[in-house]
Amino acid sequence: MTYCVGGLNVLNAIAGAYAEKSPVVVISGAPGLKEREKNPLLHHKVREFDTQKKVFEQLTIASTDLSDPQTAFQEIDRVLHQAL
Repeated sequence: MTYCVGGLNVLNAIAGAYAEKSPVVVISGAPGLKEREKNPLLHHKVREFDTQKKVFEQLTIASTDLSDPQTAFQEIDRVLHQAL
């Protein structure tokens, strides 16, 4: 899904899946780390760059931000394991 506005658009479905204990994996794009420097106003940004993640943390078993290539594979395994 698209970053932030798209993520917020699917919240009802994700909250329903969470309530019914139905595993769903959500993958979202986001602005790159270079684009986040100096906190610019970007298309589809809502409040802060981590707003979408903070909201999804309340409605999911696990969430992550894959901003570090050294730990990305471990984080993917961790959240998929939690979904199972």
